Amino acid sequence: MDESIRDQIVEARKKRDLGWQITEEAQNFLEGKEGDLEKAFQERWDRTFPGVSVHFLSSRAEHYYLYEIDKAKPLDNGRWTKDEGYEFHEHATKFIDCPVAMEKLNQFMAEIEQETSLKVELSVQELKTRETIERLCTAADLQCKFGPFTVLEEGEVWYTGWDISDKFVIGQFPDGHIEVWYSVNGHGFGFDVAITEGETEELVKFYERLEEYKVSINTTKQQILESWRSDE
Repeated sequence: MDESIRDQIVEARKKRDLGWQITEEAQNFLEGKEGDLEKAFQERWDRTFPGVSVHFLSSRAEHYYLYEIDKAKPLDNGRWTKDEGYEFHEHATKFIDCPVAMEKLNQFMAEIEQETSLKVELSVQELKTRETIERLCTAADLQCKFGPFTVLEEGEVWYTGWDISDKFVIGQFPDGHIEVWYSVNGHGFGFDVAITEGETEELVKFYERLEEYKVSINTTKQQILESWRSDE
């Protein structure tokens, strides 16, 4: 790709991203050249890896990030996965090798950079581990942090007048004891409260909250209390 054309694309995107009002002519130029670039990239990919799909993202017409290859995503442990979703946990994610030969993929990326001055990289996804996970927002997050358990209940509480809910999870560990996690500040912030063995007062508050907002679940308070006593 001509260097001056690439510079014009970069400059136009920067102005647009900063909220500048660019002319219709500049917008048409930007869309046309980026479209040409993506088409050329896709054609080159199809010739190099026939029958293998690719999903790529571009950044300011300077970088291409390979997000998926044959519906598989690269992880930061060097492996790949076809697991659904965007949250990957070491204990639950199924690992596979790269869908194409890594040597050939690296050669492809190097040739693109040499011929067009565009850098091509893998868009590597973070693999969460017990040591690195921070926010606990799902049952999978909890299992990553505290170890495997069976999910007995997973639900949410909607408060009157609020447009956001608080989630809860009830899980039973292999030794039989049951724990409860729930949020009080909106599900986006993760679980605020963990009810573990012996915290009877917190357990009572949790069930009072469910009753107040008419949320019914199958697991009873008595079941949880009995699971704690069975550990004694």
